Order: sequence, then C-alpha cells, then structure tokens
Amino acid sequence: MNPLRTIPYNLTEMGEITIKEVITRKELRDFIYLPEKVHRDEPDWLPPIYMDEWQLFDRKKNKSFNYADAILLLAYRDGKPVGRIMGPVSYTHLTLPTKRIV
Repeated sequence: MNPLRTIPYNLTEMGEITIKEVITRKELRDFIYLPEKVHRDEPDWLPPIYMDEWQLFDRKKNKSFNYADAILLLAYRDGKPVGRIMGPVSYTHLTLPTKRIV
C-alpha cells in the first residue's frame, strides 16, 4: 500500500480531514468536479470545460505525462471531498546540465 494513500489530520474546530491519493475513476471524477461544488454560491464563477479537464488528467491522452508525472490528492471531511491539490513533477530538468554556484 502506498504510504500517501490516506493521511488523517485532526483539526478540532473543523473536524477530521483525510487526505487521499486519487486512484480510482470515481476519485478522479470527484477531483475534476470539486471546484463546481466549492464555488457553487459564487455568481461570477465560470466552470471549466470538463471535456478538457478529463483530457488534462488522462495519462494516455495528455502528452505531458511522457516526460512528467503528477500526484493528485483529495481532502475529505466527513466522507465528502472539500479540497484538492495536484503535485506535478517534470523530469526534463534531470537531463539539463547544472551549474554549480559557489
């Protein structure tokens, strides 16, 4: 089991928040549509084009995943998603020459 799969946090005023890595298609759907739930009461908020969002996070369709990786995390409170974060990692910098600064 991946050690990042579930990380519980106990924040007394807000209740327990659990951080989970996005693995399943349902979790990915929750990740993509979460901003719609978070911003539903904001009249000026415009939703993204969800077809583009699905392609962005699809490792087979997004060519960036040929040279990069990403971890997607969802925060849950009381079993409902309340936050999300994406941690992209680009591996192209590993092939670039480095300068030593003294």
